[in-house]
Amino acid sequence: MKTENLLLLVVFSLVNITCVHADEFKSTRTNASVKTTPQSFSFAVISDLNQSYGSTSYPQEVARSIESITSDPQIELVLSTGDMVAGQKRGLDYRSMWSAFHEAVTLPLTRSGLPFAPSPGNHDASMGKSYQEERDTYQDEFLNLEPSALRNQQGESHFGEIQWIEGSQFPFYYGFLYKNVLFVALDATGVGTLSSEQAEWVETVFRENQNVKGRILFGHVSLFPFVREKASEYLARGSVAFGNRFERLLDEYKVDLFITGHQHAYYQGDREIHTRYVSAPLLGSGFRTYLGHDSHPKSPRGFLKITFDGDSHFSVHAIRGSNGADFTNQIPLDLRVPGESSSRCKLCGEFPSEFFLDNTDRVLFYRSQTLDKK
Repeated sequence: MKTENLLLLVVFSLVNITCVHADEFKSTRTNASVKTTPQSFSFAVISDLNQSYGSTSYPQEVARSIESITSDPQIELVLSTGDMVAGQKRGLDYRSMWSAFHEAVTLPLTRSGLPFAPSPGNHDASMGKSYQEERDTYQDEFLNLEPSALRNQQGESHFGEIQWIEGSQFPFYYGFLYKNVLFVALDATGVGTLSSEQAEWVETVFRENQNVKGRILFGHVSLFPFVREKASEYLARGSVAFGNRFERLLDEYKVDLFITGHQHAYYQGDREIHTRYVSAPLLGSGFRTYLGHDSHPKSPRGFLKITFDGDSHFSVHAIRGSNGADFTNQIPLDLRVPGESSSRCKLCGEFPSEFFLDNTDRVLFYRSQTLDKK
């Protein structure tokens, strides 16, 4: 949000609406006069920023990306698809890691007047039984952060154009409306199906908000894989029924984009439904190989800039963290699952044929047709 002197911010909670004055959210960003319609806007997506376990430093591309984002007058909101810190291991100093992350990312964004919507990754808040303390820390970090990234302990938003969806469990799974676009965050930190409670809530949210102009679903682990090294780590693993059911849900409610992390590679993929699958590039360590394309250059560090035209279309651009160059079109024409399992592609040979778009070539995604229309 852009601010002048004293902002009157509308604060949304699940049960009522209040108003507060917020001098502390004065924006340092320039006037976004480039917008073409009152409801058009851009948002950024950052993902997988972490390095080695316990690390409290970030690659230089993180600082450069945040600088690019905060200086871009079109960007009004930032999402994260997880792995913001380098956890998921006992004995680490989680508070120091989160302090480093907030200093590098959250605070520069909020000081610039940009709401920041996180979704947990397996290294932030794993649902594994051994990591409850890690999940508690993640929750505390975002509920009690000052200034608030998006929502505080009292259920208030400090950003006037954000309206909370009933039943939100911020900062795990939650939903909000921004300029007539519905954003839904998933608590997806592991392989296999989502909890029945969360899956039912997601469907309810989409069913009860069908009058919006756009629909965005975002979270850490993707429904299907994009890279060889993580070919066995996806939400639909182990349940063809869940994968098919969830994909029908996406199509029935016309979800425009399903944005995920974890795979460490940018891709825009089409399947035989309305939804475009978008895998966010990494900003941390761990470059990976596209499924079925060992010789294709690996996705560089970067972030996504996504622009909504105010009506019904989202354009997705991949931006290099190092120099701001656009690498949107530099992806394979399809993604194919190898026919045999190996140490480099675990369980590939056992991948369910029900998910393939082409059983002969074992095609999982085709490069999005929207890229060819640009």
